[in-house]
Amino acid sequence: MCEGQTIEDHLAWIGDTIERAGWALQGVATGSSSKDWAYTIGLMENYDHPELVVSGVDATLASRMLNAMAAGVATGERYEPGELIEFGDGDVVARFVKVHPSYFTGDKFAMWFNYYASTGRGMNVAFTQAAVLDPNYCDMHQRGTGWLDRPVVTARTGGQAKRRPKKRRR
Repeated sequence: MCEGQTIEDHLAWIGDTIERAGWALQGVATGSSSKDWAYTIGLMENYDHPELVVSGVDATLASRMLNAMAAGVATGERYEPGELIEFGDGDVVARFVKVHPSYFTGDKFAMWFNYYASTGRGMNVAFTQAAVLDPNYCDMHQRGTGWLDRPVVTARTGGQAKRRPKKRRR
C-alpha cells in the first residue's frame, strides 16, 4: 500500500473519508500518467448515483475532476451516459459513458470491492466514466483512448467474436 499503510489502514481511511465527505477517491498509478485512473467510492451508497471514474489524465487533474463531479452529485446533479462536461475554461472535455460490467471482474476497481466487502454491506456496483476527449481524434476514434464502455479484451479472445464451427456439407 502507499506510504507504508496496510490495506486495513487504507480501508479505514476510505470509511472515515466517506463518513466525513460523502465519498472518497481511489487513485491507481501505473507508472505512466496517461494510463493512470481514479474513481470514487461512496456515491452509490450515499447518493444513489453510479460511482465515477476518470482515466487518461494525470492524477492531480483526475482528482480535481472527480471531486468537482462528486460535489455536484452531493447537491443533486446527475451525470448520464452521452452527456458532455467541461472542466476549467473548456480545456478538458469529457463524455460520460457507462462502464462495461466486464471491468468489475478484474482488479481495475479492486479497492471499491475490498472496501464494501470489509464493511459487510453488499452494494450494487455501477460506474460511469468521464471519458476525456482527445482533440487529436474524431468522434469515431475516441473509444480507442481508454474508454471503458466496451467489454474487456482478453488474451483468449483477443477481443474478437468467437468463431463458430463451420458446418460440414454432406
